[in-house]
Amino acid sequence: MHPVAEQLAAVANPDYAEAMARYFQVRPGGYGEGDVFIGIRLRDLRAVAKPYAKISYRSEDWLPLIQSNVHEHRQLALLIMAARAQRGTEAERSKIYHDYLAQALGQLGEIRA
Repeated sequence: MHPVAEQLAAVANPDYAEAMARYFQVRPGGYGEGDVFIGIRLRDLRAVAKPYAKISYRSEDWLPLIQSNVHEHRQLALLIMAARAQRGTEAERSKIYHDYLAQALGQLGEIRA
């Protein structure tokens, strides 16, 4: 398990996860079918992301979370990537954009297949 995923599991709230699963319709045929929620509010995700957003971006650190079926894992990785895209070097920003687009286009291909 990714070390940050363990950190997120420690602040997860099962009641909130249940409410979010209903809202995002994770049931078969629903908008969020197949998505998993562990129940972390955005303010708490931002607090977890804050120290990581100060560290240079490395694909191997964050792509595994983007590929997770856990909503909060993906959201955390995207928060960190967005912060690094604003603060990082041009090379770092280019890598983040490349990784994001490759992931997004890959998922589009899976949806269309």
